[in-house]
Amino acid sequence: MTRFAFHRDVVGASRTALWRPAIWFGALPGALIFPLGPAWPQQIRSDVRIGVVAVHDSNLLRTNRIRGGADQAEDTRITPTITLDLKHRRGRHNFYLKGDAGYDFYDRNKQLEAARVAMEGGGRFALGARCKADLTAALDVQQSDIAELGVVIRNRSQSLTYSGYLACPRPAGLYPELNASRTVTDNSSAARSIFDLRVLSAGGSLVYARPSLGQVALYYSYGLLERPGVLDPVTGQQDSSRIHRAGVRFDRYVAARLGASLVVGMVDVKPRRSTTPGFSSVDWLGEIKWQPTSLASLTARFQRQVRGESNFGASYVVADGIALESRWSLSPRTNLELQARHERRRLRGEEPTPGLPPRQSDKTVQVGAKLRYALTPSLQLGGEVAYSRRDAGDPFYDYHSTRAGLRADYRF
Repeated sequence: MTRFAFHRDVVGASRTALWRPAIWFGALPGALIFPLGPAWPQQIRSDVRIGVVAVHDSNLLRTNRIRGGADQAEDTRITPTITLDLKHRRGRHNFYLKGDAGYDFYDRNKQLEAARVAMEGGGRFALGARCKADLTAALDVQQSDIAELGVVIRNRSQSLTYSGYLACPRPAGLYPELNASRTVTDNSSAARSIFDLRVLSAGGSLVYARPSLGQVALYYSYGLLERPGVLDPVTGQQDSSRIHRAGVRFDRYVAARLGASLVVGMVDVKPRRSTTPGFSSVDWLGEIKWQPTSLASLTARFQRQVRGESNFGASYVVADGIALESRWSLSPRTNLELQARHERRRLRGEEPTPGLPPRQSDKTVQVGAKLRYALTPSLQLGGEVAYSRRDAGDPFYDYHSTRAGLRADYRF
């Protein structure tokens, strides 16, 4: 099923302001999962792991001949982590809290050391005989990718997302779907305050289900991108863009081996800023998953996105991407994952950053492989290799990087 999200980014906040949403994030899932009385330890299914990740990057600073700094570009990162996966079922309702947290330590670039958190919690509530509601909150905290910043600075990005989904599914016939979400992203660097971003989106679908056909849905969504730190030079109003999407979604699964989801429609972007061009075009989103055996799967995804970015100045970004992923179970203890991704971005209404040339557009290619081996039921080892390359409209932002890493996790 297709869901649409809202985003808000805030830059230049104090440390207390940055962590206040994180405190509320921790309280929300906790209020849902843990008010269970003295028997709650027996009612929660838990998976808790501690681990350490070591990654060597040939070009951590995403530099090139034009930008310089090659002597510090190659670096090694060590990240101790803790991973949680908590689940609880209470009556007909399900609750969960999952994710990981750690701290990045660097061999050379000490100024980039920062906390790394990716957590998500929420619940699925049964409403009546057929309806269900999903409420989730997600928190992501990490040092921004230097490739997006364009300059080597310490900038901790914190995103907090709230989302909701409501549906009354039927095995056959018509039923509605509604969804909404809100994301707040804070950047710790005061130099990035003009790139504050707020995104709001809401959508709905009318679904027709038939076992022999699958699901066909008519959908509409409305989105709003706002950058309060950027004002229109003519009207003095803050920069904002309204996004309208409408189209048809088709979902079809053939047994357990082949499944497809395809969305085709139109997207129309109407910016308020007089210097930002609009955008109207065909909109698409698709996923095809093939599982020839129980030990292997191949997934292809392709999508056109119109989104905001909080690391650099642009009213909005049009991104066309395709991704391939293959998973193999080589043995009961060994799993292999192969990935490839290509994305082309076009920046609209780009706001000049002092000392940096405009980006205009870029293309990014990434390929990689991950191997996991269960040494014992409690101890897992892993390794990964990856290569990424970016070619931008201005060669100042070009880079290529090779990454290799090792990981060990112990489950309690």
